[in-house]
Amino acid sequence: MNFTIVPRGRKPKPPLRTVDFLKELIANAAGRSADRELRHRFPRFGANGLYPGRQGEPSPIQPDQVLTAVAFLRMFTPTKRAYYSSYYLKHAAENWGARVGLCAYVSNGALILAALMLGLVIKPYRGWLNPNAAIGISKRDFRRITGACQ
Repeated sequence: MNFTIVPRGRKPKPPLRTVDFLKELIANAAGRSADRELRHRFPRFGANGLYPGRQGEPSPIQPDQVLTAVAFLRMFTPTKRAYYSSYYLKHAAENWGARVGLCAYVSNGALILAALMLGLVIKPYRGWLNPNAAIGISKRDFRRITGACQ
């Protein structure tokens, strides 16, 4: 039997589904502080990545894309070194998201923001205004989960 202790006069909250939990995580301080940290380090950060490219202003990041990216990146073991390009991982997250019924499009910036929210190692690529970053996830886990041979 499962028992839930609830103070008098209050109804127990239903357990959060993973999707609800992630939406709440994005909406709360963890998401805001991660976004604030990225914008402090990279003032032009947006949906395109660390830099908006030739556009004037950075595009906004969609929460559903961050949700898909967080769910995707949570499957991997973090590493101390950043191995994979955010752009490469973005495409893997899109393929995975389409298969499991989440967003079929994930922006580069959404994936970078999700990695920062999860505390993964993020290393900007050198180069003039490169929007991509290297992200630290396990190569073994990536090959096992996605079937990729990189």
